[in-house]
Amino acid sequence: MKYNVIAYFLSEGFRNVFKNKKSTISCLGVMCVTMLMFGLFFSIGKNITHMVENIEDAQAIRVFILNDTSREDVLALREQILAINRSSRC
Repeated sequence: MKYNVIAYFLSEGFRNVFKNKKSTISCLGVMCVTMLMFGLFFSIGKNITHMVENIEDAQAIRVFILNDTSREDVLALREQILAINRSSRC
């Protein structure tokens, strides 16, 4: 019984698709345009996210230390830089 019901619904569906050609074509057109727009906006969003991540990765701190700087001063500077790095992450 279930197979007869499924076959009936499928045959009626295909029969109505060919009876109502204008509405079928317009519906398919709207669905294609919608999927195209979604795909475009999705790819633009992904590209913008990727560019922002590249810019974030390119940011760096460059430190120049004199040769006569003591080891304690270098370690203190290192801790200050690591504190900046830790505080900038959310």
